[in-house]
Amino acid sequence: MHELSIVADLVALCEKALNAEKAKKKGATEQGDKNRCDIIADTARNTDSANTDIIDTKNAENTGIANMDSNDKNGDFAENFDANPQTPCDTPSAKNPQIRELHVKIGRLSGVEAHYLQNCYEVFRAGTVCENADLIIHTQEIVVKCKNCGFSGDLTQNDFSCPRCKSSEISVIDGEDMYLMRLVIE
Repeated sequence: MHELSIVADLVALCEKALNAEKAKKKGATEQGDKNRCDIIADTARNTDSANTDIIDTKNAENTGIANMDSNDKNGDFAENFDANPQTPCDTPSAKNPQIRELHVKIGRLSGVEAHYLQNCYEVFRAGTVCENADLIIHTQEIVVKCKNCGFSGDLTQNDFSCPRCKSSEISVIDGEDMYLMRLVIE
């Protein structure tokens, strides 16, 4: 039953794709968080308790500190800063991506039985990155090209002769392989 090993390979590919997507999102989030952290750090430097007389109005607007009394050396910085919370530097701003669908194309000559693959997938996906993902199987008919008359099309039966000229000189163009065609990651 090689369908089980195929499912294991599919799940491994999905895990790699999901990790790549997470790394891509993490890179974008880290860049945004780095900029946000720099603003917070600059604001904190400009409004610490020793230097509240030289508050930069632009930084006060960015942090939501509107009514700082320049004579108040404590500045109530923490109160005003907490009143307008910003995303912490180490918290990702987007939810983690998840795999929702796997689209697989199985050729009729691939040797893979679609119903066995589906059953193996249903059992194997529990506890993996594909736990909530649907397996969508597309069956590919046998596509041939005749070397004699040039016919190109599907074989409706397992009669490996040209439907037009009945020649046995045909080449199989499609329907022998299995492909992971698409992953839907949300």
